[in-house]
Amino acid sequence: MSPITRQGLSWRAKVIMAVAIAVLAGVLLSSATIYIVVRHDLYHRVDAALRREDDLVLQHGISEIVKPRKATLARLAELPTLVQLVNGKGDVIAAQNASVHLPVTRLSRRVAEGNGRINASFDNLTISGIPVRMLVAPYGNGEAVEVVKPVGSIQNELDRLLIVLIVVSSTGVLFALLLGLVVAGAALKPIKRLTRAVERVEKTGDLHERIEVGKLDEIGRLAHALNSMLGVLEATQQAQRQLVADASHELRTPLAGLRTNVEVLAENKLIPPDERAQLVDDIRMQFDNLALLVGDLVDLAREDEGAGSGGLYEVIALDDIVMTCVNRLKLAYPGILLESSVEVTPIRGSRARLERAVFNILDNAAKWSPNGKPIEVGLVGNKLVVRDSGPGMSPHDLEHAFDRFYRGQASRQVPGFGLGLAITHRVVESHGCDITIESELGSHTLVTVDFSPASVASST
Repeated sequence: MSPITRQGLSWRAKVIMAVAIAVLAGVLLSSATIYIVVRHDLYHRVDAALRREDDLVLQHGISEIVKPRKATLARLAELPTLVQLVNGKGDVIAAQNASVHLPVTRLSRRVAEGNGRINASFDNLTISGIPVRMLVAPYGNGEAVEVVKPVGSIQNELDRLLIVLIVVSSTGVLFALLLGLVVAGAALKPIKRLTRAVERVEKTGDLHERIEVGKLDEIGRLAHALNSMLGVLEATQQAQRQLVADASHELRTPLAGLRTNVEVLAENKLIPPDERAQLVDDIRMQFDNLALLVGDLVDLAREDEGAGSGGLYEVIALDDIVMTCVNRLKLAYPGILLESSVEVTPIRGSRARLERAVFNILDNAAKWSPNGKPIEVGLVGNKLVVRDSGPGMSPHDLEHAFDRFYRGQASRQVPGFGLGLAITHRVVESHGCDITIESELGSHTLVTVDFSPASVASST
């Protein structure tokens, strides 16, 4: 079943939405703050005026303050304030206008019944369609004073302010959308360039393509990282092609020899027994060489793929690996002379891969050391040192010692395909360690592997 992909919002749309939402949130927060502050300030002034009126009532008495005013509820908005004295039962004791009685609210009765134990409180009412602000304060003897001030003008001001804020907010959001379009276009332009370059590489398969790196900002670092990745992919592709070409070249010789020998056996029925036996031995040897080459190629391919990564490593005894390889070498080369000095060395790594690498080094030394000449093997201080007594290597051969399928002029006289040191180098490198070769023509060759980066405490 093919995977289902969902078409989501583009980055451009997301950037625009993010900018618009951020600006909208900021505008709404600012508008709400302005509205709350202005409303609080206006009502604070009204409350202050109501308190002053209540203070006058308390200072001079209700009889001096509550004087008849010719007014009706219809003209309530024209009055600066209106005072009324009520009791806990809801009766109006005194009023500034005998014909205009203010409503006696539940708050008024509760304050009156409190006999001074309940503090003054404010309330918002609507009387005959006119919004008012009312202060209810205790007067004593089960009575309370109601002081009312119309706030219609304040509400009108707040309504106008609210309209202005809505208009400003809407304008701000529209401006944010336009700004988002501009910002998104400028911000995503480098990403579009990167996308086109990557799509071009995907379409053409040309890993030599490189992306132009501008400023060393986040986009520039991304472009640099993509270029580095393309470089690694290109190098890997070239290495694969070179491996295939070299392997094809190396396989051609043993396959041709096998075909020739098989054809001779098949076409000539009268071959003497001793010659037939010689041909069969040659075929077996060529099969062995072919199997060895295929095994080396498989090992090299596994190393290139990163088989046995660091996550699979375990604590192993490197000294045990070295001694195992030394014993194997003695069986493979009975006449070889080995001098070994090995100390306990625990490291973290892959036993099978390290054993292959160590044996490759010892096997190379054995191939080149004359009979009776010693091979010195030392493992001290996390360093493996192998010194042979062979003819040495030229500077040119040293430069290409770890190249795949490279065989110097002298090495062509001994069995092999030039893959041993290449595999060893990959194994050592994958363990984070270093390998070096020093050689002197006509004297010796010295191979040193520093396992210090992979070393661990012996108690681990």
